Amino acid sequence: MGRIIYEKRYPRENWEDLIAAETGGEQAAAKSFDEIVREVYGNRVCVPIPERAKAASAFVLTARRVSELYKLDVTITEHTDHISAEYYFNSSGGLRCLREVVKYADDISFFSNVRGYDIVMCLDFYTHTVFRNKRQVHP
Repeated sequence: MGRIIYEKRYPRENWEDLIAAETGGEQAAAKSFDEIVREVYGNRVCVPIPERAKAASAFVLTARRVSELYKLDVTITEHTDHISAEYYFNSSGGLRCLREVVKYADDISFFSNVRGYDIVMCLDFYTHTVFRNKRQVHP
């Protein structure tokens, strides 16, 4: 067994208590789909990054090649501002096999218990600069 060199645990906040304190314990009114879409895409501008087109193709090809080589479930999706590659795992150990494709990622997210898989790792490659309320948010 290895020797722990450093470990730090931070207190966890109970999100339900924070939400209740913020809303005064009242349930927020449900928003319609159109309201949510307006909120997400309102005051948002996407500016293409032409010099990333070649790298975007390389990202897609590498993500696909890694999936085929290691027989990993993957979904590659083109969005309005980025391309995402989602890899699906069940209790995987090392992720060394993904090193080739991770180097292209601008953002990496992990999700658990999605579509019957233990872990989903989402790699995002931005093809557009995204501004929201006149502030750059991606990449």
